[in-house]
Amino acid sequence: MATVALFRGTSGINNAVPATRLKSDKGFVELAAGVNVDIGDNYELMRRKKETQQRAEAGHSPFCDGGDAFYVSAGSLYRLNSDFSRDLVRSSVGDEPMWYAQVAGMTFYGNGVASGIVEDGSSRAWSGTYYGPETERSLAGPPTGAKPLAYVAGCLIAVVDNIVWKSEPYAPSLFDLAAGAIPLPSRILGGVGLDTSFYVSDETGVYFITLAEPTFRKVHNKPMREGTALRVFDYSIGDRSSDGVLMLCADGIFFGSTQGEFINLSKQRLVLPDGGPGYAVLTNKHYIVAMGD
Repeated sequence: MATVALFRGTSGINNAVPATRLKSDKGFVELAAGVNVDIGDNYELMRRKKETQQRAEAGHSPFCDGGDAFYVSAGSLYRLNSDFSRDLVRSSVGDEPMWYAQVAGMTFYGNGVASGIVEDGSSRAWSGTYYGPETERSLAGPPTGAKPLAYVAGCLIAVVDNIVWKSEPYAPSLFDLAAGAIPLPSRILGGVGLDTSFYVSDETGVYFITLAEPTFRKVHNKPMREGTALRVFDYSIGDRSSDGVLMLCADGIFFGSTQGEFINLSKQRLVLPDGGPGYAVLTNKHYIVAMGD
């Protein structure tokens, strides 16, 4: 008697169609939902590894880019230590989502209400003054309400409302307030930097911007979920590996290459809930996003 393989593994979740229409191919099936499960490199379904809670307080806006780790809790900015203890960096920063950029040993932060620079665990003002030959350029500190986005090609990229600002080269606290702006159609939700380029999203879609040879183009017509953009290195895309970015958009999980190629990794199989910002981490090459309360 011939045997039929009912289940050999899974290709992942597909909640874009009714459960009765999920596909099965030679025993590899789509899932309507997954609870505490993981999918291996060979499509095997396994129980998700256990996680242990280290801190119990509510918090948001986690950040670590090779330097110190930070987060916001109850309106204060904290540094998270390797033993999961915490140090207060600055109180009264508000509870708006915090944005960050790592520049050597300094972490720039801002949420439109409060901003600063953390170095060696201490916070100081993010401000700048031009010292040099007389010039007609409008060189000054960051614009009011600036939120740091990324450090790209020696320039600090910051945003205010719908405007992208670029600092002077290797002077992350000095901006040309007359000529250093790139306007987008609507409020900027976030983005992530690469070596010579960066991705940024407003409420109308995602843009790819390069600095070395200035280019500006829209790569997707739906916005990213605020707080979900991450830079990745040697990330597996099909049969190749590439550096780039990951972000969650309204219609799936996307990979953006260093050349501006923007690929939907979830292949229109995910219907995502409406809601506010999310927060993303990359662990063991797993892109994990927390959404909602």
